[in-house]
Amino acid sequence: MAQGVAAGEFRTADPRGAAWRLTAMLDGLAVQRVALDEAVTRTDIENWMLATLAAELREQFLTRHRTAAKTNLSVS
Repeated sequence: MAQGVAAGEFRTADPRGAAWRLTAMLDGLAVQRVALDEAVTRTDIENWMLATLAAELREQFLTRHRTAAKTNLSVS
């Protein structure tokens, strides 16, 4: 996260906190997907994580992700 901020790929005032919040959300959603017999779908998780990433990283991540998806490139 800090490297991405330093490289200007995205912005966040708190890279460490953003990383922990995103990790916690993904961990929680993964547990719910397994524990609740897939009541939470993979598409749900992808959409919610993209929305959260965009909020955490000031929309730059989402814009980059969508551009990469349109050109079928992977986002590193």
